[in-house]
Amino acid sequence: NKDKNARQAGFLTLGGLGDSALDALLALLEDPDQDLRHGAVKTLGMMAENRYVGYHLEDTKRATEAILAFFEKGGADTMKFQERIQVLESIKDPRAVRVMLKALKHKGDWHSKYSGYQDAPQGFLLAFEKMGEYAVDPLIEALGDEDPMIRTGATSAFSYLQYREEVAKKAAEPLIQALGDKDLKVRASVARALGAIKDSRAVEPLIAVLKNKRESQDVRLAAATALRNFKGPNIDAVFREIKNDRSEDKEIREVLMSPEEI
Repeated sequence: NKDKNARQAGFLTLGGLGDSALDALLALLEDPDQDLRHGAVKTLGMMAENRYVGYHLEDTKRATEAILAFFEKGGADTMKFQERIQVLESIKDPRAVRVMLKALKHKGDWHSKYSGYQDAPQGFLLAFEKMGEYAVDPLIEALGDEDPMIRTGATSAFSYLQYREEVAKKAAEPLIQALGDKDLKVRASVARALGAIKDSRAVEPLIAVLKNKRESQDVRLAAATALRNFKGPNIDAVFREIKNDRSEDKEIREVLMSPEEI
């Protein structure tokens, strides 16, 4: 049936049939009709997220494996960006994180609407609020990707992950190293991520960035904002030094001021 509403109703029905529909959905992933393939993978995504009753654990695992294989071979590359994220965001597997990051390389519908105000599309970043420690290793790997959009997306995602203590243990050192990234947008995103995970190892590197007047204003502002999440006499001393320096950038001085000082 070529009617989109009828197809959608058909997929909802298949999803509600329980494990007896799984083989049919898996077969549709190989269908020559692109819309059928996309509908099947989205329905399998709801299965993997356990939105339907009547599925056994083994069937859910089969659905998850089929989704990941479909994405990894490029089957979802023609799907809308946000649809891809919605399918992947609840799959608790490092492979899903890698595929989500890879989706940033395909500068399609999300890129044409992307304002650049944020470090990555909002839907992409919010997906990481549902993720845990399993996402850390793929994000660390992505810090070395050749594409700055991937590196920026990965560093931004650290700010959204839960379980901050576990994240900080693994991610602090790689992020500190990434403060030296050649792309200024990545460096600014790294500074924000370090401020979010609040690991004390980041304090001195962030101070060094803040005090470096040859660094981009955006990166220094990000470092200044990040340092406000930390406490300590060394931080207070640096803040006073910069606030009292009349040759210093006005925006940076204002970021460091308390409400009473503004």
